[in-house]
Amino acid sequence: MTKCHHCGKETALPFRCKYCGNLFCEDCRLPPKHNCSGIDLWFRRASPSNLKREDEYIPVRFEPDMSRKTSRGPVKKRGKSRKIKLGYKKPKRKSGKLRILLLLMFIALLGIGGYYSNNLPIKVDDLDRILPNATQTEVVENVKEELSKAKKSVNQTLQEVIRTPSREEITNETIHAVLEYLNKERVKRGLPAVELISTGIAQFRAEDMIKRNYFGHYDPEGYPPFYYYTKKGGLYAMEENCGEYRIVGGLLDQTDVADYALKSVKSMIYDDALSNWGHRDSLLDPSNNYIDIGVAWDSNRMVLVLHMTKKYVEWTKVPKVDNMVFSASGKLNQDVKFEGVMIYYHPPPREEFNKRHSYDIGDPIAGVVPGRAYYEDIETWRPLKWTLAGQKFDISFKIRPIKGPGFYTVVIWAENKSGLKHPFDPERDDYWTILEYTVFVQP
Repeated sequence: MTKCHHCGKETALPFRCKYCGNLFCEDCRLPPKHNCSGIDLWFRRASPSNLKREDEYIPVRFEPDMSRKTSRGPVKKRGKSRKIKLGYKKPKRKSGKLRILLLLMFIALLGIGGYYSNNLPIKVDDLDRILPNATQTEVVENVKEELSKAKKSVNQTLQEVIRTPSREEITNETIHAVLEYLNKERVKRGLPAVELISTGIAQFRAEDMIKRNYFGHYDPEGYPPFYYYTKKGGLYAMEENCGEYRIVGGLLDQTDVADYALKSVKSMIYDDALSNWGHRDSLLDPSNNYIDIGVAWDSNRMVLVLHMTKKYVEWTKVPKVDNMVFSASGKLNQDVKFEGVMIYYHPPPREEFNKRHSYDIGDPIAGVVPGRAYYEDIETWRPLKWTLAGQKFDISFKIRPIKGPGFYTVVIWAENKSGLKHPFDPERDDYWTILEYTVFVQP
C-alpha cells in the first residue's frame, strides 16, 4: 500500500503525477486536486484524444529457500504491478507524405507518357543520329513498353507501401522484436540469450485477456496461469510476465503494437521498482533459457505475455497423472543435477483472485523421497518408483489431496551446476526448477 502524497490515504493503485512526480490516490491524481507544482504545464497539455495510459506489467518474484531437509523449500512468488503512466504523444502523419509521393509519381508518368506518345519534339534526323538503327516508330513503341513496365513496377511498390500488414505479420514482427531486445539486455550482463519456444500457451493467455476483457494472472473465474500451462501441454517450469498498453480517448494503431511491446519490456527491466523488480529478475534470470511470447490487441489496448521457461530435460516419458499417480522419466542436461520433488497446494479458483496483483503456486505440503529420509514440518510421501542414474531419472508416486479441492503442483528441483549467477537476485542461484505440473482437484 502507498500513501497519497496529498491527503495521506492509503491506496494499492497509486497514480504518479507527470508534472510533479509524486504518487496520489484516485481522488487526488489530477494536478488541480493536489496543488501540483507543475500546474502550468498541465494547463498547456495536449488534448485528451492523444492521452495514452500504460498499465504496466505483471512481475514474477522467485524467492527460493530450500535445503534437503526443509519444510518450506523453494517458494515462488510472482507479482503484478498496477503502476500507471500518463504520457502524451503527437499523432503520426503517415498519409501526407504518401499522398505527395503518389502525386509526384503520377505527374512524372503523365509527363513521360505525353512526351513520347505525342512525338514531342523529336525529329527524325535526331533519332537517326541518336539511334541510327531504329525508326521513330520503334523508339516510341519501345518507350511505351518500358513505360508500361515501369508503371507496373511503381504500382506494385505503391501497393506494398500502402498495404496494411496482416495480424499474423504484426504478431511475428512483435515477437522477434521482443526476443531481439531481451537478448541484447541479457548478453549485456553476461547472460546467455534465450531461445524462442512456441507452445501457443502465451498466445492463448494474451488472446484470452483481450477476448474476455481482463488483465492479470488470474482469469475472471480465478484460475491461475500455472493451471493453464499444464492444461495446454506445458512440459517444463514457467514464470509468467504480462504487460498491458491501453489507449484512452482514441484508437490503437496496430502498426504500433511492436513499439508498445518493446516499451513494456524496457520498463520491466529499467522501471520496475514498484513491482520490487520482479519482472527484471525473471527476464534476466540465467536459469530461464527459453521464452514463449504472446501478443494480442483490439481497438484500444494491447496485451503482451512472456512465459520465461526453464528447459533442461529431454523427456523419455512426458509427465502425466493417471488416477492421481504422477509419473515421468527423462535425462537432464549437464547444467543441472536432480535434487528433489515437492508438492505445493493452492486453493481452488475464486473470482476475487482476479483482483490480486501477484500469484504463486501455493505452499509446500509434501516432499517425495525414498528410504528413511523425511521432510520436517510437511508430509513425506514415499515413491512408487524412484530411479536415479547419472543424469537420468524415472519416478512415480501417488498424489494425495490432503488439503481437499484445489491445485496440487508437482515441482521437480535441480541443483545449478552451470556456474551461472543471477545479476540481481542471488536467492535464485542454487536451485532451479525443471518442472511445474499442476493437477486440479475439483470441489
